[in-house]
Amino acid sequence: MSDMYDYDEIHDLHDPGSRKQTKRWTQKNGKKIRICDMDDQHLRNSIKMLRRKAIKMRDGVSYPMFNGDIAQFHAEQGYDNMMEMDDEELADEFCPIHEYLMFEYRRRKLSKEDL
Repeated sequence: MSDMYDYDEIHDLHDPGSRKQTKRWTQKNGKKIRICDMDDQHLRNSIKMLRRKAIKMRDGVSYPMFNGDIAQFHAEQGYDNMMEMDDEELADEFCPIHEYLMFEYRRRKLSKEDL
């Protein structure tokens, strides 16, 4: 069982006055912890885990096949867009809590090379 996330708190990620991330992460033992209270290694590992899961989800998506030309066109556009996303964009798309974890990661000024 892996860590999960909790949507019960909404926090504006684009608010320049934002300081600490109060959104909560549910650890594999069921205990909830505020993202801002996670240690650096836990934060880093959680981000990496979500990115791995998002890649696995993307890899499981098959190429769209529709009968209508317009439906096929739009499905192909969405598929192509998804396939061109980098790991961070993909995790934001499939795992909304990723954006909150990254906000905290950037707030702490941790190195992106470690991700």
